[in-house]
Amino acid sequence: MGDWAKKTRGKLYYFGRWGRIVDGRMERLPGDGWREALDEYLRVRDDLYAGRTPRPASEQMTLADLCSHFPAGKQRLVESGEIVDRTFRDYLDVCRRLVEHFGRHRPVTDLAPADFDSLRASLVFGGAVHAALQRFFQEQLVGRSVPLTELMEVFHQYWQAETEARTVQYAKGEDARALKERARSMLQAFLASP
Repeated sequence: MGDWAKKTRGKLYYFGRWGRIVDGRMERLPGDGWREALDEYLRVRDDLYAGRTPRPASEQMTLADLCSHFPAGKQRLVESGEIVDRTFRDYLDVCRRLVEHFGRHRPVTDLAPADFDSLRASLVFGGAVHAALQRFFQEQLVGRSVPLTELMEVFHQYWQAETEARTVQYAKGEDARALKERARSMLQAFLASP
């Protein structure tokens, strides 16, 4: 009595207390915790309907957990010759990018397909910068210097080709102009370096 509860698949589950019996009468607890109970229910609902035992909140797998366990299994594949070292390094790079973009404490179960749209924008940005640098090194091989305007043109062409057919969802506080300015400053710093 006095518990927030929900029957799921024929079984009653409890999500916190809202009251207690005092002198034979039910009394509501101050700050009855209905929001916390609802949050807990929403956290475990899918597991309950699927017939699984929900993990305690503290045991939710985070992106950092996933990205620390995943490479261990892949390292064994490198050692057995099933994948090459370059593939393994690519896996590590993907893990690093995921953690940088979503945060190390983000629960894996919290990620949805729409979350990856903003990640895609950062990958397109990196690809566009890479294309500009690739042009720089190709021209260096034939003894030609490349001005910043030409590198920015390569960046812009790559960016346009990758983003014109799809809507890009930018991370909070970013837009296309801000990313292009960041690319300009990165490429400028690259050209100025010895």
